[in-house]
Amino acid sequence: MRFKRFTALMLGTVTLCAGLIASGPATTSGAAQKSPIVIGVVCSCTGALASSVEVGPPAYKAWASYQNAHGGLNGHQIKIISKDDTASPTLALTEVTAMVTEDHIAVLVDDSNADTAFANYIDSQHIPVIGGGSQGDLLLTDSNFFAPGQTVDDYFVNYMEAAKKVGVTNIAQLYCAESPICQQGVASFKVAAKAEGITAGYISSISFSAPSYTAQCLAAKQAGVQIMNVADAVTVVQHVASDCLKQGYTPWQLALDGGVSQSFATSPGIENKFIGSEPDIPFFSKIAPVKTMNAAFKKYANAQTLGNPNYNEEAVQNWVSGLILTEAVKKSNAGAKGPITPAQIYKGLYAMHGDTLGGMAPPLTFKKGQPNPVHCWFWIRIQNHKFTTPYGTAPVCKAPPKG
Repeated sequence: MRFKRFTALMLGTVTLCAGLIASGPATTSGAAQKSPIVIGVVCSCTGALASSVEVGPPAYKAWASYQNAHGGLNGHQIKIISKDDTASPTLALTEVTAMVTEDHIAVLVDDSNADTAFANYIDSQHIPVIGGGSQGDLLLTDSNFFAPGQTVDDYFVNYMEAAKKVGVTNIAQLYCAESPICQQGVASFKVAAKAEGITAGYISSISFSAPSYTAQCLAAKQAGVQIMNVADAVTVVQHVASDCLKQGYTPWQLALDGGVSQSFATSPGIENKFIGSEPDIPFFSKIAPVKTMNAAFKKYANAQTLGNPNYNEEAVQNWVSGLILTEAVKKSNAGAKGPITPAQIYKGLYAMHGDTLGGMAPPLTFKKGQPNPVHCWFWIRIQNHKFTTPYGTAPVCKAPPKG
């Protein structure tokens, strides 16, 4: 979940999120003659859950810089307006409104924990929301929000499939108390466990600021829990695993998406007993498009992405969000005779049918007038202190149970 979606580490990101970022000069005379496309990025870049999401906006900026160096979008250079809403609904709405009325954005990228505050407004302005993550409930209910990968309704069947992969039958969930996004999943967690024949042995909220999670570890141990999903920021996942280890309790740790960090490979209680999945191709993959992405991250935003110990799938999802926009512009030939408009972008999005963007995403299809959840994921594990894909690199698809 976006645990995001979800501060020495935060300092560089907050600076990045402070205002206008112009991503590179025009590289051709044709591009220079065309009006730029302005893209808004709204991020909860500070606050309790920031350690999981902070790599997102720099990754999107790196995509924009890379794309600008390769001619922009159909000859139009990209400008990024990036704002930090601090997870405040009031500030989120204010910032998105300014992006629309003052900056005239054509697309919004959602890395916010407060996106329900601006959803009705951005919908009324007919501006598509493409990415940056895929964890919010709006992607399940709002046809104007387009996911770059697996959506949150599928996380719960994913959890149960993970338990089966490692041969256990009793699962716990500790969910963040600071964000409604975390709390919204409890009912679905129980439904999925029942449908898959897994015991939901222990469920509890936890606070980011808690000095210790020993009580939760002992309660889960008493309940016979064998695998634990900590639906919170990566720093909390690590803290919980460490506290459980101190009690001689080492359940499997299960995390997805922004709840996974490259630092897990050496984290006590996690490094040799972890299974998870990612909504897009895992960030450590070796396929050619990932190498291209990493080269761009290194060139344009190394300290904020690859050099960040909390580097994770949020970076990949933001890059994939950029690829979705690139593909939509290509499919509709947007901006060929004028500015790139939201209407042209919608046309290109609806032309996507099973697109994987070179293997970076699961099959993506966007249908007009309806939400478009994605029910596929990519397995990952940690083995011998290294991230691996022991079950292959192809996406696994399974729809969540109804009811």
